[in-house]
Amino acid sequence: MALPVPEKGKTYGFQELLLHGKELAGKVVQVEVLPKAEHKTDLHDGRYCVTLWDTKRMFGFVYCTKKGLQKMGFDDGTATKNQLVYVLMKKDKLTGTVFFTAVGTRFETGNDGSCTYSW
Repeated sequence: MALPVPEKGKTYGFQELLLHGKELAGKVVQVEVLPKAEHKTDLHDGRYCVTLWDTKRMFGFVYCTKKGLQKMGFDDGTATKNQLVYVLMKKDKLTGTVFFTAVGTRFETGNDGSCTYSW
């Protein structure tokens, strides 16, 4: 699945994402998170649901792969500083609820305008 280029020039907090999530559905946004993660729940599909905190100490439930958790230092508690994480805003078709899926901490744009995210 091709992901869109992230919104430029804005770092969101989880409260903003909850309030404006429906307008941001389908977009990739940037969130600055603190170096702590709690309540890692294994979803048994290669992803975890983890509680992350932004710089205003608001939390969000973010879906993330094991590799992503490891690269950010959340898997073993080695994260020591704030990190910028790119989050895909996905809206559930049935409930309209917006979910946060971490897609990486870096991105590259190809010559064709495509965007690739990595850890």
